[in-house]
Amino acid sequence: MATMTYSPVLTGATQLRPLPSVPVLRLTRRGRALLVAVVLLTLIVAAVGLANAVVASSTSQAPALERVVVQPGQSLWGFAAKSMPGVDSREALIRIRELNGLSASATIVPGQVLLVPAHS
Repeated sequence: MATMTYSPVLTGATQLRPLPSVPVLRLTRRGRALLVAVVLLTLIVAAVGLANAVVASSTSQAPALERVVVQPGQSLWGFAAKSMPGVDSREALIRIRELNGLSASATIVPGQVLLVPAHS
């Protein structure tokens, strides 16, 4: 019996081979369920955090202010001591000046309306 061999004949042209393809990610049913659960859990945590931030910002209120009319003989020092008891009068005085846009050398006159922190 005769033996036959096969040898491809090369022509002058170079043969191009396709590049190996990138393997496709295939998820099992369990993998898809886990992926969906992780995404949903992340969204829920983000929504709860956002809701807490909104609630916290809406419940914080600006300090209560009251309007007072300056009477003869009253001073900013008196308003500072009366409106913010327990706070250093110098700090209270600075706060009242800031609320009313008064400079350090400003004087108040009877009939002037001032905003002062409301005391409870």
